[in-house]
Amino acid sequence: MLQLDPRDELAWQHRALAYRDLKKYPQAIADFTELIKLTQAGDGYNDRARTYAMAGQYQPAVSDYEQVKGLARGAVPTRSKPLAWLLATCPDPAFRDGARAVEQATAECEKSSWRNWNYLDTLAAAEAEAGNYDDAVCYEQEAIDLAGKDAQRQKHLKERLALYQDRKPFRDEVER
Repeated sequence: MLQLDPRDELAWQHRALAYRDLKKYPQAIADFTELIKLTQAGDGYNDRARTYAMAGQYQPAVSDYEQVKGLARGAVPTRSKPLAWLLATCPDPAFRDGARAVEQATAECEKSSWRNWNYLDTLAAAEAEAGNYDDAVCYEQEAIDLAGKDAQRQKHLKERLALYQDRKPFRDEVER
C-alpha cells in the first residue's frame, strides 16, 4: 500500500502497529514518525510514545506524551492518562514522578466525573508512587467497583490493590 500511496495515513498506522505487535520497535517508531509528519495528530504521538515506553526508551516517551498535550492547547482536550501511568509506574525510577502523576490522573478523573475505572486505577497507581497508600487503596477499590465483571481485568486490579494495602507501589513491566 505504501508503495502505491506513500501518503496513506492508515497504511502507515497499520504497519507501525503490526511492527509494534511483533516487538520490532525501531521499525514501528520509524513508521509512527512518518505518520506524525503526515498528520501532526496526537494519535501518532500517543502511539509512538507507547512504543518508546514498550522499548524501554522513557525519555522520548515522556516527550511525545507532552507533545500531545501541547498540540491540544485551545483545541480538543487530550487524555493525561498515558503520561500519568508512565510517571507513576515506570520501571526506571529516573522517570517516576508521583506528584505530577497524581496531578495528571486527577485531571482525567475530574473530566470523567470520577466514573471511569481506568482513570481511577491510574490515580491509585499515582497515589501509591507519591506514598499516599491510603488514597491509593480507596481509588483502587473504586476502580474495582466500576470495572465490571471481566475476570482478567478484576484480577489485575485486585493484584494492584493488594500491593497498595501492603504499602508497595505498582511497577509496569517492559514488554521487550
